Amino acid sequence: MTLTTRFFLACGTAALIVLWAIYSEKFPGLFEKGMIVVGCLLAVGYTWKFVLPFFIHRTLIVVGGIYSTIVGRDKQRALMFGISKVLLHENAIVHVRLYKNLFSERPQSIDVSSLSLGQMGKDEFPGAGHMPMSKTAFAKQIPILITRVDVEAKELAGYEEWKKQGGGVFNW
Repeated sequence: MTLTTRFFLACGTAALIVLWAIYSEKFPGLFEKGMIVVGCLLAVGYTWKFVLPFFIHRTLIVVGGIYSTIVGRDKQRALMFGISKVLLHENAIVHVRLYKNLFSERPQSIDVSSLSLGQMGKDEFPGAGHMPMSKTAFAKQIPILITRVDVEAKELAGYEEWKKQGGGVFNW
């Protein structure tokens, strides 16, 4: 939750409390009902700050796992799903391989041999051989484990280069 969102949530909550306090004498029971609404708003607002990270850091990450993930939306604003393979998981960094294959519905199974990285400039959504991301960024894609396969040594070439260069991590 951004600072701006928290600010507006807090201001809105304060305004509602003041209004309910003023009008509670004219409308018996309004203050109590209002406090329930305010409590619900606060619960929703702070869920993103305190509860979600609890579940994010307990996301099961399987090395070699093939996951379906949310990768964005199409032109009609419908969810698009992609396939990611976890190459390595160390500390709070998940190293994944993103495939170019896109789906309008979340795949429940996948033929791993049909997955492809694609090519930059030729494919609308080219994959990536290696993408280091924070565990939080990976969890925000709502990954669902489909199957597990072995990680091949050649798949770790991008990771080795990243490590040698002291590369960064995607946190979106």
